[in-house]
Amino acid sequence: MDRTRITRDKLQEMFDTLVQQAPECRNAYIGKVTLVAPDATGCNWTISTTSDARDPRCDEMLAKVTEVWRKTYVIRVASQFAHNGVETYLEALLLPEDAAWRYVGSWTLLTRMQGPRMGCTLESFDDPQDAIGAAGRTVRDVIDVALAEEASKIAEQGPPG
Repeated sequence: MDRTRITRDKLQEMFDTLVQQAPECRNAYIGKVTLVAPDATGCNWTISTTSDARDPRCDEMLAKVTEVWRKTYVIRVASQFAHNGVETYLEALLLPEDAAWRYVGSWTLLTRMQGPRMGCTLESFDDPQDAIGAAGRTVRDVIDVALAEEASKIAEQGPPG
């Protein structure tokens, strides 16, 4: 999949701006961008459009833009949180698996620590929130192990001086 990851809000803003700037869509209404199960091409969003512009050129333009953008963008599903003072970034990455598209949960440590700085889940998921949850559980374990190892090293070295 060669798509740009983008937030749902940014994609919505792009559609809203397009409608506002197109003279043929002066009276048009644009619906909401919604995250959906990925289709056969890996596109994971849809938009409910209702033109009401009374101008077929608007409908035609919106259909063409939507077709191009569905091949260009994928909705990014991400989260950030802190565990034991360590900031992390989680993202559900959409990847092909057999004849379908599934999400793998990825994690990155935003706070410096010894040990791994990034990783991903070993299993894949149909739901991006399940992938985020699995990545969150994994990174909590990674942080706990790294902090325990760090505490053990400090204890072995004894107090400074």
